[in-house]
Amino acid sequence: MTSHSCAPNLEVFLAVWDNIPETPTPYIVFVAREDIDAYTEFTFDYVSSDDSERPPNAMDCFCGVEECRGWLSSH
Repeated sequence: MTSHSCAPNLEVFLAVWDNIPETPTPYIVFVAREDIDAYTEFTFDYVSSDDSERPPNAMDCFCGVEECRGWLSSH
């Protein structure tokens, strides 16, 4: 299970390999940002890193971490 956090323990990347050149379908790759103990929930940031200001249609964030930005984009 994965959930949002403004201070996530996973990074998300797209990677393309072993595909037909005309249809480069990416794989979603999750990479740990830190050691993750067994039974710890996987978290990632639902907001892209280039979003710095709260959009007008953003929802409030309640992730509870000290670094919480206070909002999530609704896109």
